Amino acid sequence: MNETQLSKRPSNEAISEDILNIIREKARALRFGAISLTIHDGRLTQLEITEKRRFGQ
Repeated sequence: MNETQLSKRPSNEAISEDILNIIREKARALRFGAISLTIHDGRLTQLEITEKRRFGQ
């Protein structure tokens, strides 16, 4: 994408404080794993959490 194409994209909207709080809460609760954010047209549309559980021998 060149600079002209980038400038024609819609401006990103701010992520609401409620959504940021959910992301923080999920991150604090996660011991081992990953959090994936899905963005469509510059907007956050999905949050996925993959949790790993490890068991001792």
